[in-house]
Amino acid sequence: AVSLRHPQILQLANNVSNCYFYAAKAPGSKQDACWEGFWKYKRLYMEGLEANHGPTRQRDLHFLLSLRRMLEAKFATAKESIECHKMFQDLCFRHFG
Repeated sequence: AVSLRHPQILQLANNVSNCYFYAAKAPGSKQDACWEGFWKYKRLYMEGLEANHGPTRQRDLHFLLSLRRMLEAKFATAKESIECHKMFQDLCFRHFG
């Protein structure tokens, strides 16, 4: 079995999530299904990146860019939106001061 932390598996999950993201933005799309697909694969990708980073609080550019993409998406709840914004803010502060 291939590890869900393998870089190529993570790249595939990110690419699939981005396809769902752009599909959700397309006129006439089934937005609810598209956002559901986006979050499923983006979470898989982000969890894999987190696991690969280990206990360090540092994150790479791919993590930062994906987090920014998540902020452009439709959240299921206001709580999820707030948590994502806080994570992005904390990460920016940690890396850029």
